[in-house]
Amino acid sequence: MARVLIIGAGGVANVMAVKASQEPGLFTGITIASRQRDKCDRIAARLSGAVPVNTATLDAGDPGAVAALIRENRGEVVLNAALPEQNLPVMEACLVAGAHYIDTSAPEPVPGRYEMFAYKWQLDFHDRFEKAGLTALLSIGFDPGVTNIFTAHAAGILDDIDSLDILDCNGGSHGHPFATNFNPVTNIQEITQPGVWWEDAEWKKEPAFQTQEEFDLPGLG
Repeated sequence: MARVLIIGAGGVANVMAVKASQEPGLFTGITIASRQRDKCDRIAARLSGAVPVNTATLDAGDPGAVAALIRENRGEVVLNAALPEQNLPVMEACLVAGAHYIDTSAPEPVPGRYEMFAYKWQLDFHDRFEKAGLTALLSIGFDPGVTNIFTAHAAGILDDIDSLDILDCNGGSHGHPFATNFNPVTNIQEITQPGVWWEDAEWKKEPAFQTQEEFDLPGLG
């Protein structure tokens, strides 16, 4: 069993906290930390109470502050749901404090500059994490993440797969004319960056929105 530190207080962090609180056999304590502690407190108030929870104020871009909070709360696993540009500082803090690391998105070390799969910056941590006996799981969100599991499952039950298209749509309603699934800046950056796909054993890309296709999503249209 482990104590977990969840960094962030948005929708993704909320889901992480709820799921962790439902697993008293896996987690002995939960710390939720963000720049706005009141948001963390609201998440904590909604949890089941099966796992002890506390909150803290934290600047995720400050490796020293993150490492100190990990040590203070004896965190063994860090679930990073902060902004992508804070991935690298949090990884550095995990190395310093001796905690395993999980995030949901690729970093953007240079704001505003698109790089196809900017994992190089994180993969540069590989040897240091391995030497420290720590694990880092990258981009364990929905796509990539859940869609990888769906794909592996399909590959295990089908004889052959000629092509695979992944369509991402949210059928929920926020009651507003427009609402993103997570951080608006990150969401808009994702859909305006070049489209990337794997074909003929290589990565290919084209300008955003160049290829269009209509698809009738069940129950949504």
